[in-house]
Amino acid sequence: MALDPITLLGSIRELTEVINDRLRPRKPLSTVLGSGVTEKNLLTEGIQLETLVGDYSMAPFVNKDGVPSSISRKNFDAFTLETPCIKISAPLTDSDLLRQRSAGSLNFAADGVDVMQQAALEQIAEDMDEMLEMVALREEWMWSQLLTGSIAYEDADTNTKFSVDLKKPAGNTLTVSPLWSVMDNTPTVYEDIADAKGIVQNTYQGPAPTIALCGTDVAVALRRRMELGLITAIKLDSGISAGYADLSLQYNELGMSFLGRFGDIDFWQVSGSLTDDRGVTTPLIRADYIEFVPNSLVGKADRKKYYGRKRGITGTINGTAVGKMSARSYIDETKDVYMQEVQTRPLFWWRHPQWYVSMKVV
Repeated sequence: MALDPITLLGSIRELTEVINDRLRPRKPLSTVLGSGVTEKNLLTEGIQLETLVGDYSMAPFVNKDGVPSSISRKNFDAFTLETPCIKISAPLTDSDLLRQRSAGSLNFAADGVDVMQQAALEQIAEDMDEMLEMVALREEWMWSQLLTGSIAYEDADTNTKFSVDLKKPAGNTLTVSPLWSVMDNTPTVYEDIADAKGIVQNTYQGPAPTIALCGTDVAVALRRRMELGLITAIKLDSGISAGYADLSLQYNELGMSFLGRFGDIDFWQVSGSLTDDRGVTTPLIRADYIEFVPNSLVGKADRKKYYGRKRGITGTINGTAVGKMSARSYIDETKDVYMQEVQTRPLFWWRHPQWYVSMKVV
């Protein structure tokens, strides 16, 4: 459903409110990992963050008249980061509208309606929807990268490369042996799943993974093993629920396919890939990997979505520099072009990278 074109002709502040209230395009990883997590709008362009790695020990008992027992600091890595900047625009000219005009359509006012003006308003709304879709895809990419333990990207203007390593422990990315793609009774699927849970629960006292996001090759191997009777899913309908609402339909609508419940974890196939402005294609989930994720309330509380302050005097004056997203529109008289711009500075994060396990199984 397109935005109401008329609302796009208001002030910069009104336009910014429209796009932030707009129902955003829904994507698989953004829904699974980003729903229900805390969002923070920053007053600055940068932020100081940390990741915390290490196990927990119980509090010691001491003599009631004794001094408190000192605790040791946990291992953590601190980061001072500038939030990545997304700034895109959609120019519109009279020539664009004339080229889009279909054969036989009117180019004059009919029944008091300026057909070309109406076409312009509709195109403005379509352009805004397209830019929101592009932003949603980039945010989906960011969640995908976090699962691997690092984020790396390149500035489209200066070719400057940026990378952030979340310090995900090396032992949280592993390859099973034998692989699940071996179609006999040798692979120990349930033992491998238990190992993934053990890494989080036994080593780091973290919350158990509740969902497994599978690449396409993993999905093929699991389905094949079920067909051959080498493994049995506990049930073939999703056990994921929020209140009384089953989320299986919602996930299916996002293009995810439920594979079954193994080892008390729901396994989902996540297909698809993303291609950036340089033509680099990245799969949402690596084809031969499973990403084990804690999606409980504790797991969600560990994840955060930050949105940095947008640069520009216009946003500062209009009060739109702070927030998830800002937008503006204007006419460049020198070029006779109508411009729409959208800007956002998202940075997604989790404090405990050791709660996430990447397992290569095929």
